[in-house]
Amino acid sequence: MGKGSSHKTESTAEREKNAQSGGTLIWRYDH
Repeated sequence: MGKGSSHKTESTAEREKNAQSGGTLIWRYDH
């Protein structure tokens, strides 16, 4: 779904942070 399309720029930064914190679930959810 394209729910995080509005704030994709912010999602990118959070995605990298989550990836280091072990938040792979969020990364897959955003994709």
